[in-house]
Amino acid sequence: MTDVDVVSRTQNNLSPALCDAVPDSNTMNPDRNTGSWSRSTTSRGGSFGPTSDGSDAARARRRSTPAAGSNRTSRRGSASSVPSGPARRHLLSLRLGGMPDQMILDLTKLSLSDVETVANHKCFETTASISKAILDVTFHPTRGRAMTLGVGAQRRIRALVAMGYSVQALSELTGLSVPKLSTLPSDQVVPSELWSVINDVYDQISMTPGPDEQVRNAAREQGWATPLAWDDDEIDDPRARPHSPRGIRGVDEAAVYRRLCGEWRLPLTLAEQAEIVGISLRRRWSTEHLADVLGIDLDSAVKKKVRYRARMAVHAARSDGEREADVA
Repeated sequence: MTDVDVVSRTQNNLSPALCDAVPDSNTMNPDRNTGSWSRSTTSRGGSFGPTSDGSDAARARRRSTPAAGSNRTSRRGSASSVPSGPARRHLLSLRLGGMPDQMILDLTKLSLSDVETVANHKCFETTASISKAILDVTFHPTRGRAMTLGVGAQRRIRALVAMGYSVQALSELTGLSVPKLSTLPSDQVVPSELWSVINDVYDQISMTPGPDEQVRNAAREQGWATPLAWDDDEIDDPRARPHSPRGIRGVDEAAVYRRLCGEWRLPLTLAEQAEIVGISLRRRWSTEHLADVLGIDLDSAVKKKVRYRARMAVHAARSDGEREADVA
């Protein structure tokens, strides 16, 4: 398989919605000492982001700062304060997974001002109760929750296909249509009831090999992980990735999400790196920004962009030739 085929497969397999969830270069602030990034605005037009000096959240922070000579104790450095980084990263992963802002507010039972403050990259600490409320929002459905992230349902179906169960067979087992099972989103929410139906079937047959070897081989060629590659407590987490090697052709959307969230030490396959290079070109990132995301030097980033453009040009020419042959 050539490099062109690798990139072509990458482009065909990755959900188009991923590109919409990618932060713009002006909204990410790298911290190479901690291996994390701060996000200053949301990618979906939500309200989580930095506030101006005149905003409600900013005024609230000023009110919480003791004036000179005041007997009030600052929240910063108090016994109840904790670093805001984990909560902020969890917020970002929930949003990248497709959870709407209002749903996050409903589940955390926090005010918009509290959540905006945590999401602001200039906020270094928050209260333990606010951090806990955010971190307690799970990636899988909890009791009474009508909607949940769709990535776990998608991964379960793909894992069963990788075990040798065709989508048609899974449709019969779940009672869900083939189109619905084939288009489960990785970056949107789905009804919790749908998730439960898929999860029940997954629990029943995930350790039993399916009968269709052709389906199994096709799924594994696409890099779809089997159930053994997933931990039960991670399969619904957009940041998690399977625990088995996938080769250069595999693209794990969760791995791309995690890198974009700031985990720049996370190993990536060649296809995943190519996808990020493609995103950088479509979003017109600077070479410096791409280098930071991939954790490489500037010269390497320049070479990756040049090679990516060259492969895309060859792929486009090949596609044009195939269309002309079909017409002939």
